[in-house]
Amino acid sequence: MAAFCTARVLDAGIADGQPYVVSEYERGPSLGALVAGDGPRAGGGLVGTPAYLSPELLDGDRASAASDVFAWAATIVYAATGHRAFPGTVTAVALNAIMTANPT
Repeated sequence: MAAFCTARVLDAGIADGQPYVVSEYERGPSLGALVAGDGPRAGGGLVGTPAYLSPELLDGDRASAASDVFAWAATIVYAATGHRAFPGTVTAVALNAIMTANPT
């Protein structure tokens, strides 16, 4: 396992016009087994790290593929630059930046 507790990315690219990411295998139960045994993971509330929540989630809409892309892009910005796409260490400041500002 990578030092920061995620599977290491082994390869990435585009095949037949579709982007792909290959990561290392991490042993563990499947999501299906976890949900079957312990119940669903995403309740009705807002869940996530504030600096990576999409504007539509902050507006009260349901999570969608667009929400995932927003969170992924914010993660990639941080990984590539060392700073968050939306500044602010105080939750309210970060959420305000997501709703009102362009990424930095």
